[in-house]
Amino acid sequence: MATMSASPSAVVLGNKMYCFFQGGNDSGELWYAVCNGQYWENKQQVPGTTLSAGPSAVVFDKKIYCFHQGSGDNGELWYNVFDGNLWEGDKQVPGTSLSAGPSAVVFNNKIYCFHQGSRDSGSLWYNVLDGGHWEGEQQVPDTTLSAEPSAVVFENNLYCFHQGAGDSGQLWYNILSAEGWEGDQQVSGTYLSDRPSAINVFDDILYCYYQGTRKSGQLWYNSWWRNEWRGDCQVPQSSMSDGPSVISFQNNMYCFYQGSGESGQLYYTALVGGQWTGQIRVNYGGSRL
Repeated sequence: MATMSASPSAVVLGNKMYCFFQGGNDSGELWYAVCNGQYWENKQQVPGTTLSAGPSAVVFDKKIYCFHQGSGDNGELWYNVFDGNLWEGDKQVPGTSLSAGPSAVVFNNKIYCFHQGSRDSGSLWYNVLDGGHWEGEQQVPDTTLSAEPSAVVFENNLYCFHQGAGDSGQLWYNILSAEGWEGDQQVSGTYLSDRPSAINVFDDILYCYYQGTRKSGQLWYNSWWRNEWRGDCQVPQSSMSDGPSVISFQNNMYCFYQGSGESGQLYYTALVGGQWTGQIRVNYGGSRL
């Protein structure tokens, strides 16, 4: 039985790991699984919330903000907030329209939410939540993309990764620093399908994960260290669909994704002590991490 669709989004709140996803068979329902560090609990549905594509969750001020496109590919941006016990209810971000799913990140004590413009425009936009007030849509200059972006903070700058325009398979990124946007740059020799997932962990190394080119189902990553990209590396024993979601939890790196062939099953692989665990299926309700 299919339990998920599209790409997941994982975050850590307190001492628990939360993985959000759309329900199986593009149900439009928002679900999440929780791991307490030892066991996976039963999956739970977020009440009163419907979506298209994959969600994007971020932790801010000890709460989870889960962003998503509205139901039926309506192009609206919505979010729900969770304090660890209760959901506040779904809210629409005013004056914001998008394609596919968003990518949210905390930067300078504000939430930045990135997305492709409406109707698959190929333009990259973002809105900023500052103290309960949305600042309004802004376009990232001279940047074009396919699918969903992935934003991360690294060395006090904001990096926004994305696939190039027209499903080119190229990996690009733009950097927002104190001086503004630096301009889109291509990661040479790296090719992907769908959206990437970026994370800053482990000895100040920036990692970017993605599905291999032409929907190969292979999980790959490239890493930025000492001012250079170190080159593509394949994660062994991992088969996937859509885009991954990567987080750091208990000093290990976890990469979540839907199984190959759009299986509707949630899997992860973990980097523990410098070694990959191999692909593990999430069995909700009591299975060990």
